[in-house]
Amino acid sequence: MVVNIFARAVEAMVSAAVLLQCDATAEEAWDKQSYWYGFYAGSTIAVCQLFESGLLSKSDAKDYLVGLYEVDDDIPKISSASALNYVKSDKTFKRCPLP
Repeated sequence: MVVNIFARAVEAMVSAAVLLQCDATAEEAWDKQSYWYGFYAGSTIAVCQLFESGLLSKSDAKDYLVGLYEVDDDIPKISSASALNYVKSDKTFKRCPLP
């Protein structure tokens, strides 16, 4: 039960971090691409680490990652694609349900 409570707390923190990103702005195109690359790489790695450690179910991890990588016209596609390729190339997360 403690693990379930901890997992839900971590899930809430990750969700809050995703919602808080809405206020960030970038001055130049490079800054915007760099910001979103870091956001996608960090979010994906966090979810994969929670899954790999057993704190997040495969179904929850997959649902979160599918939602994370939904197309948004305001976000440079190269940022999300590059971050996903980076995580896919990292053998640490070979069991993670990446989209």
